[in-house]
Amino acid sequence: MGILETKLDNSKLSRVMRNKFGGFNFANNFAYHDAGQILILWDFLNVDLDVLEATTQLIHYSITCKVTSRTFFVSFVYAFNIIVPRRPLWHDLEVFGLNCSSPWLVLGDFNNVLNFDEKSNGADITPYEIKDFDMCCQNIGLSDLRSIGCFSTWNNNFVWSKLDRAMVNEAWMIESFDSFANFVPQGCLSDHSPCIVTLFRKVERKRRPFKFFNMWTRHDEFFDLVSLGWSKVFVGTKQFSLCKKLHSLKGLLKKMNAKHFAHISSRAEIVHLRKEANTLCEAERSFYYQKAKYVHLKNSDKCTKYFHSLANRNVKRNFILAILMRDGFYSTSLEEVGTEFTHFYKIKEALFSIGDDKAPGSDGFTSCLFKKSWDIIGNDFMDAIEEFFVLRSLLKQINHTILALPMLDSIVDQAQSAFVEGRSMIENIHLVQELLRQYNHKRVVPRCLLKIDLTNAFDSVNWESLEEVLKGLGFPNIFVEWIINV
Repeated sequence: MGILETKLDNSKLSRVMRNKFGGFNFANNFAYHDAGQILILWDFLNVDLDVLEATTQLIHYSITCKVTSRTFFVSFVYAFNIIVPRRPLWHDLEVFGLNCSSPWLVLGDFNNVLNFDEKSNGADITPYEIKDFDMCCQNIGLSDLRSIGCFSTWNNNFVWSKLDRAMVNEAWMIESFDSFANFVPQGCLSDHSPCIVTLFRKVERKRRPFKFFNMWTRHDEFFDLVSLGWSKVFVGTKQFSLCKKLHSLKGLLKKMNAKHFAHISSRAEIVHLRKEANTLCEAERSFYYQKAKYVHLKNSDKCTKYFHSLANRNVKRNFILAILMRDGFYSTSLEEVGTEFTHFYKIKEALFSIGDDKAPGSDGFTSCLFKKSWDIIGNDFMDAIEEFFVLRSLLKQINHTILALPMLDSIVDQAQSAFVEGRSMIENIHLVQELLRQYNHKRVVPRCLLKIDLTNAFDSVNWESLEEVLKGLGFPNIFVEWIINV
């Protein structure tokens, strides 16, 4: 436990320890600051604690938990409230952090916000105020530990700021301490929110939904795995077959991820050491490639017979003599070739226009899988799309979203209009209209109306009415069926 700004001297501290914390060990930085900046207490029956360094604004120490036998570093911070005197703190943190490869937790009162949106009221935050803190965190890889509770951890009843934090390094996140910080409301003794960090929680591990990572496409085994997963044969519609093949591919990709991408950050450090050598090899390859290509460019960049022969060769090579049609037969008809290309590339163009990093579908796959593996899975993808246009219905496995609605009855209040059988969200509009009728009266109590929940237009669509409108406007029946069935 860390207590900041105790305002104790050594004589008062001895009395407090004797009366309030019997059986606890303690350490402090009182020798470096006469205002009693930082006091650390610990139960020696549960942890071993060794102080590594103490300064005017922090204490570094190592902790070994006797229950789990895990060792990590912790730094308690109580920063000065002026920019220039705070700078030695950032320096001390950087020196420790750059030499720390073990899990490290840094927490306390930094007397400094890290982002512009972490202060309400008062003077505006300037880049000069956050620069030192921000650079320190970037240089040593500190980031906020997942937290709950109060966002603004300090206030004077007018200005609200996030001055207190719990931060961890990358090694902490890799080790997976199952930890989080809870900033509880301030009490009568301080204008800061106390911070409680919970470690080693016994969390029930739930099965995570599959998510496709685009980095997998760069691995040497990726295309072989896609080919293996796609070699299976499933009996059913084209859409069903596509879904089953994608499902079988998930298991193969999960195994590849566990084998080659586990602890990716640690592996990246090793790769970084090889980067220089790879750069030199690439430079050497480029040099000899350019040198060999020079003769070719020198002869081809003139209006010579050599140049014209190259141009004629490319024209003949790029001309398409025949194409494999959807019915399995080849055609040499220029008209049929053109029609087939138009049909094929309209669907392909729509797919390839989707960004690789866009949110994945309900099956966890991004568009990157289909684009990178188009030569392998493109035909099945096209068949599934064409089948939808013909059958005018979409398979349920394709047309669904991931919904997380645990214990729905216990979290949906009966006053709500959504997720309650027999009610419609349109009723909210009628209710608001009724409430607003009284707003223009002069002799009423001051009031306001706050909209705190946004809905999509999709949520309140009357599909039967929409179908009648589309047909009334003359849309083709097949188009109306696509809209209604999807």
